[in-house]
Amino acid sequence: MTGAAQVKDGGDVTAKRYTFLAAAAFIALSPHAFAITVPIFCGSNPNAIGEVTVNANGTGISGGFTSLVPNPGTPSLAGAAAACGEDHFNWYQIVTADNQTPAGLTVPYVDPPSGGYPIAFDNTWADTLPWYYDEWNPSPVPPGRTFVPGLTIQSKTHPNLLDFGDFPGGAAGLNLSFKTWLVSLNANGSLHTFHSGFSWDYTQPGARATGSVSNIQSLGDEWFTSPNPPTAAEYNNIIGGFTTAVPEPSTLLLLSGGTVLFLFRRRRP
Repeated sequence: MTGAAQVKDGGDVTAKRYTFLAAAAFIALSPHAFAITVPIFCGSNPNAIGEVTVNANGTGISGGFTSLVPNPGTPSLAGAAAACGEDHFNWYQIVTADNQTPAGLTVPYVDPPSGGYPIAFDNTWADTLPWYYDEWNPSPVPPGRTFVPGLTIQSKTHPNLLDFGDFPGGAAGLNLSFKTWLVSLNANGSLHTFHSGFSWDYTQPGARATGSVSNIQSLGDEWFTSPNPPTAAEYNNIIGGFTTAVPEPSTLLLLSGGTVLFLFRRRRP
């Protein structure tokens, strides 16, 4: 999976967008609620550091986080990270409802699970951090697993955009619900801060029917209120099988400004 969002153009970005947002909410919805924009803040600072925008995209959802912070003159992810005292961004996603739960998992669970889903269900390798995109490469790739370079944080990080995309799939009658947060991380991949995010649903009505995304909702977007981080049941209680930082001797992938966007299905067949 990958996001299909593009960096927005036009005018003096700093003057127009790095501003005080005093309204109780800043959410832009399409007429059919297929798109949503959520401003991202650092603590109680009323200046938005960026915004998360996601859209229903065919049989899935895509978008990303765009920085509004100049570094020094052009908005960049590095500028947004520095403004919050962190190293880089990733995503944290959980499945909150699943009527075809993979073997060994119980709702809610982290998507993807530590190391990846059961091989018989999906053999795509995942690292052992709870973040959505992999923070390091496997060396070697475990037996029975497939490593997808397009699912690394490096491949999703661009100068001013962090991609997000999810294109679930499954058997007829599948119904899924998700919560997805933007997270900021330290250089070793450990958690620094939960930011806001969004929730969404996916339905696969029949074997020959096209799956669809619905009910995209903000998880909180006001600088003066909590961004609604995960509860204990949504984070602390379900990450026991994960590591808390990039294990030695692995090295965190260096973030780079790639320019090519690909659509990868993330971890559900």
